[in-house]
Amino acid sequence: MRLLTLLLCSCIISAQDAVFISNVRIVDGTGAPAARGSILLRGDRIESVGPGLKAPAGVRVVQGEGLTAVPGIIDLHTHLPYSAVNGISGDWPKVLAAYLLSGVTTVADFGTFGETFAPMRKMIQEGRFQAPRLLLASRITTPLGHGSEGGRSDLFSLEVQTPREARAAVRKVLPYKPDVIKVFTDGWRYGTAPDMTSMEE
Repeated sequence: MRLLTLLLCSCIISAQDAVFISNVRIVDGTGAPAARGSILLRGDRIESVGPGLKAPAGVRVVQGEGLTAVPGIIDLHTHLPYSAVNGISGDWPKVLAAYLLSGVTTVADFGTFGETFAPMRKMIQEGRFQAPRLLLASRITTPLGHGSEGGRSDLFSLEVQTPREARAAVRKVLPYKPDVIKVFTDGWRYGTAPDMTSMEE
């Protein structure tokens, strides 16, 4: 089964252009069986989808026979600087392009410094490279807790021991405009390494 990622189609056309994908197998993500139909894309939006659609005059038509259109996949937890894509670790534009080519349209990253948030968002907004929707997390842990290992500074994962310190840490990261605050409450290391410190209630 060949998959068609609609995000990729929409990325290569301008906001004024339209693409009509005809006779494609459509999985709508609701749990309903796949159905054959057509899809009209205009700019970065799906304008209409379903059986019996006719291509408007003047639009580019893509034959969807043999293709399956699926909703974008979401990676709910990744660390982009340490991508598992062979040979491109640390190269964010290539990692994000690999996600798009795999049909991933939203990525939640839990493993980078807050100082990287604004530059990455700006480069994506300016169109320097294509990327999935990107959610970025600031990190809070305990001294010697999970997230503090690896020789990274405490700016990577802010270390707290009291509720007051935790509130101060959140205030410290808010200027980076994180989409998520990741809190390491548990130092269990999956049974593969000694436990680290955990956060009390």
